[in-house]
Amino acid sequence: MKIRTITCHDVANYGAALQALALQTYLERLGHDVRIIDYVPEYVKPYNLWSVHPSSRLYKPSQYFFLFKLYWAARKYFHVRPTMKRLEAFKRFNAKYLKLTRHYSSYDELVANPPEADLYIAGSDQIWRTNLNNGKDPAFYLQFGGKQTKRISYAASFGLPYLTDGMDYLIKTFLSGLDAISVRESSGIEILERIGLNGTLVVDPVFLLSKEEWVSLLGVKEPIISEPYLLVYDLNKGCMAEEKQAFVRMYAKKKCLKIVAVNDSMETRYAQVNINNAGPEEFVNLIANANFVLSDSFHATAFSCIMQTPFRVYFNFEQAVRIRDFLEMVGVGQCMNSKVDEDYAIDWKRVKAILDGRIKESKEYLKPHTDYRVL
Repeated sequence: MKIRTITCHDVANYGAALQALALQTYLERLGHDVRIIDYVPEYVKPYNLWSVHPSSRLYKPSQYFFLFKLYWAARKYFHVRPTMKRLEAFKRFNAKYLKLTRHYSSYDELVANPPEADLYIAGSDQIWRTNLNNGKDPAFYLQFGGKQTKRISYAASFGLPYLTDGMDYLIKTFLSGLDAISVRESSGIEILERIGLNGTLVVDPVFLLSKEEWVSLLGVKEPIISEPYLLVYDLNKGCMAEEKQAFVRMYAKKKCLKIVAVNDSMETRYAQVNINNAGPEEFVNLIANANFVLSDSFHATAFSCIMQTPFRVYFNFEQAVRIRDFLEMVGVGQCMNSKVDEDYAIDWKRVKAILDGRIKESKEYLKPHTDYRVL
């Protein structure tokens, strides 16, 4: 079967790249011809220094707007300059692992010349987050291509526990054209129910591959850091900053661990070692070989569970609904925003048993849509 998937695969984000690879790999191992639609509109390009978010106090279109944008670009460049070499690592990863269609830079291009396929799959990750541009983009709701092509979503995420104001009718219209809908969070099921649609709860694509499969696929063997360490992946450094730093310093001192940070758009000031040029392969390696992981990232949390590395998450609940839903699903909700002096032991056998059941259900969801006999 010819399958084409669409997601935000080229945004220099570890989770985005790894979930795209996971779905591609799983479907290929079922015997399908799989390609990721290389859809990269201007708004998803990484390190877009000129973009100013409308919520910013600097977003005041006027005769002085260019000066505001110039200031904003200079300010952003100062922060992201140390980590810009990550782009080279992501380019190498994409070239090595991701199998892409021809390039599309706009929705109009996608409509005018859509990729041929028996099945389109939208997802995973926060492709339907309606307070961002991609959540309003018809491309991520598969509004292109011929009527003969089947359309489903797999583990798509709304990112928030609600749709932004005025989006209900549009999103319902878009999603009504899909043959089947699956989402990654229970809050996503609730959103679908509120707009009158049915959906299936499935796991993120990274769980479709086992720990052993990830180790083999990415060559995760020799540790990058030779001594025992606590890994920090702090995406939102201003969110619960004091709590995160207090926990890291306490735990690292208590367990005699070096504080190592793998960084996204800027360095982590309280880390002893900052790794600014890691690609997705190194990201998984660092989690797999860490003694402990502290993060506010969904996929850092997911890979901590896959690799059975002890972890904690610190983030506010509205923005972290996807992490909260996942932790509650696998029975380790106590790992979210726990007190500094609380030292929980994770029952990995129980976590794996729950995940195995969810993974089986997720594969069952995909099976009827990817079975040659249904064509």
